[in-house]
Amino acid sequence: MFLRLHAGPSYLRLSNSENSNKLGGGGLGFSLAAGHAIDSNLMLFGEFMMDRVSEPSLSVGSDSATLKKTSLSTMAFGPGVAYYLMPLNAYASGSLLLGNYSFAGNDLLLDTTSKMGFGAKLGVGKEWMLAPNFGLGVAGNAMFLRVAEKDSSAKSTAMVFGLAASGTYN
Repeated sequence: MFLRLHAGPSYLRLSNSENSNKLGGGGLGFSLAAGHAIDSNLMLFGEFMMDRVSEPSLSVGSDSATLKKTSLSTMAFGPGVAYYLMPLNAYASGSLLLGNYSFAGNDLLLDTTSKMGFGAKLGVGKEWMLAPNFGLGVAGNAMFLRVAEKDSSAKSTAMVFGLAASGTYN
């Protein structure tokens, strides 16, 4: 059995194909991977992840404003693979994703959720073993997600960059 939990700060940016508007900011990210060790170095897993930004910044051209009482989040899941470099206990991982974004607004802005779209996540990390099958460490991740808007032909691109504390049982 393989279990890995990531949690930490992230930066989320959402851009739209129809205009130059950008929405994003710093927030928190979380992911959970569960699967099976094919051998001592190769893991196959399913992964679920979320990133959330409270009060994101909206950029329109050269102007920007903080959107009070709003949140922007991404959610994605899919299959992945991780390869551990031993004896360093460092790893590289990748996942193919299906996901979307949601925006919860204040009284003046509409709540919206995109259609599901495809993406990918890449990550690297280093862990230190605390027990024979349990390690704690740090990781860096980058996620890309391309989704269609719910009520238009526009496409949006979400990019997430994150640092995380990690805990792994293998």
